[in-house]
Amino acid sequence: MKAWQWLTSLILCVVIYVGLNSSNESVRHMITRIVYSTEHMTMMRHTVSELFSKEELVEVASTSKGELVKFVAIKRYDKGFMLAYEEPLTITATQSGVIVYTGHTARTGKVLSVAYDDGYSVTFGFINDFYHLPYSTVAPGEVIGVKEAGELFIQIEKNGRVLSLEETVEWLKQYG
Repeated sequence: MKAWQWLTSLILCVVIYVGLNSSNESVRHMITRIVYSTEHMTMMRHTVSELFSKEELVEVASTSKGELVKFVAIKRYDKGFMLAYEEPLTITATQSGVIVYTGHTARTGKVLSVAYDDGYSVTFGFINDFYHLPYSTVAPGEVIGVKEAGELFIQIEKNGRVLSLEETVEWLKQYG
């Protein structure tokens, strides 16, 4: 690189560093504290989106509505349920929300958890791919993961309570 390119890069880095370190201290405290519940996550999402986002939300219609309901078998597994699929499955956001967790666990393999604005939290396990990192916002109909044919773990919570089998199937009929 030429000297002027190095100098431009250095100036850009200094500007970014100063900008990140001079932000409002109360916002920094709010964002860096530990998040214990869906309510905290929703509050943090709204605060961050108000500060940094001037975009208007656009409603997106899902073309894969009802895809989660096409399971061939369901059985209890851990605190949720295992749904068996004979076809590959595209997992989409049912409404606006925040990706709370993406990673791998010993019990449910590759995992994706979403906290929706209406208070539901949905965890999908044994997925093959996820397309968002934690604390990313999602819009209705947005693809968040993919599951090949086989078993998919799902655990749905509302206000900290895990839904029963009947409630889970009803949720899948309504949103899935």
